[in-house]
Amino acid sequence: MPCRALPAVLALLLLVPAPPSRGAEWHFTAQLGEAWATSERLRFRHADGRTTRFTLEPETRGLTRPYYWSMRLGRFQGGAGWEFELIHDKVFASAPPAAIDHLDITHGFNHLFLNRAWRLQGFTTRVGVGAVLAHPTIRADGRTDVPSRPGFLEGTSLEGQQLSGVTGQAAIQKLFPLGGGVAISLEAKASLSVADVEGAGGSMRVPRKAVHLLGGLRFSP
Repeated sequence: MPCRALPAVLALLLLVPAPPSRGAEWHFTAQLGEAWATSERLRFRHADGRTTRFTLEPETRGLTRPYYWSMRLGRFQGGAGWEFELIHDKVFASAPPAAIDHLDITHGFNHLFLNRAWRLQGFTTRVGVGAVLAHPTIRADGRTDVPSRPGFLEGTSLEGQQLSGVTGQAAIQKLFPLGGGVAISLEAKASLSVADVEGAGGSMRVPRKAVHLLGGLRFSP
């Protein structure tokens, strides 16, 4: 499973050095956005052992419900910082094959990142690695819409999420201060992810290579 590579990637990120300390600063950023992903050739494994191969033409539909959003909490020490970031990404299959009744990952192809960030010449750059938390909706062969692999966080708003894979990102952000510790945030990202998802009637591996554009507000005391 792709998740097995995560500890090694996190260890490499921890080795990135920080510049000299010039005081600590916490920040929180909330953004909406949109993503555009490449087409992918997929293999869907039916519960009865059959295989369906098809090309996924993914759509994100970030500005329609459920919205694409990002939340990030971080702490800078001088010119560098560490951050936790959650991105609620989505995958719609605009034209699934006839053998699959329905396919989307709209309640979350979620990216949970640990980021290393740097301030460079008026911009903030960051790289991050983490896990994919997916909530697929897959119906095939007349089976009901219940995942065959249990999710976690049952009984919460994140019920049904599956720890499905690994993800990485590189991003650049520009801030436009409004005063009082508030700034407008504009950000561009590139991400690379792979997730193993399971739903009613079958399972598949979903790679996702995407570019993202986000806008929102950043708050700092």
